[in-house]
Amino acid sequence: MIGIIAETGDLRNYEHAKQVLKMSGLSLKENSSGQKKGKKHISKRGRAKLRRNLKQIGISLVKNNNFFLQLHSYYTTKRANPLTKLVSINAIIRKFMYILMAIVKSGKSFDEEKAIRESCISFS
Repeated sequence: MIGIIAETGDLRNYEHAKQVLKMSGLSLKENSSGQKKGKKHISKRGRAKLRRNLKQIGISLVKNNNFFLQLHSYYTTKRANPLTKLVSINAIIRKFMYILMAIVKSGKSFDEEKAIRESCISFS
């Protein structure tokens, strides 16, 4: 968490989590032309240390937090087209940044039951 603050500064200065994700190089880009549609992947045009810190946080969240563990399980096994583990970690990092920005903006703490209830994924 300190690494995020060291690389970004005060998170209240950002309007949206997408700005921090773009700064880290985790924003999605697509190589496509007029005739073909390319695959989406992360741009990697950003701060490498911030991206590394976010990856470490994402892996730690999957290991230690029940909500993110269930989310990772859903992404990798229960979907119609399951994601690979690394792509799932990237999706969890994005979810974490949205939650973190909401916590910073509102001043409320993270409630796991509320996150599960408001999620569009059925955790059964």
